[in-house]
Amino acid sequence: MLTHKCYHLCGGENMSFNDNLKLLLKDRNLKQADLCRMTGIQTSLMSDYLAGKKSPTIKNAIFIADALNISLDALVSKVKSPGTIEDVPRDEISRIFDALNSMLISAGLIKDGSDITKKQGEVLLAVCQIIDSTFKD
Repeated sequence: MLTHKCYHLCGGENMSFNDNLKLLLKDRNLKQADLCRMTGIQTSLMSDYLAGKKSPTIKNAIFIADALNISLDALVSKVKSPGTIEDVPRDEISRIFDALNSMLISAGLIKDGSDITKKQGEVLLAVCQIIDSTFKD
């Protein structure tokens, strides 16, 4: 179950350019007009990109990637970019933590979470660091 959640969170979902661009704007709380100002691309042309009517030239794709502070590869990738752990909704992080906690209890490593030893805390920290590194480009 956790593997499925991590796979879902870490990507694997095929994305078209326009869907990817919409998601990037949404994730950054940007409007089309904001991106137009940041890139110098005309509103009507950006609208066509977002609607999937046109694909950007390499020059415009570079402008967009630079404005969003991502690689060109991440912008045009057909796989949803994982982003960072900060992009994951808090309730999803809580569900992952609860799943990890349940697994530790089931494995007999802890009783209820209040009895975590220093060593177990270090293991949990290492797991969190692995999860965090999964979300980095």
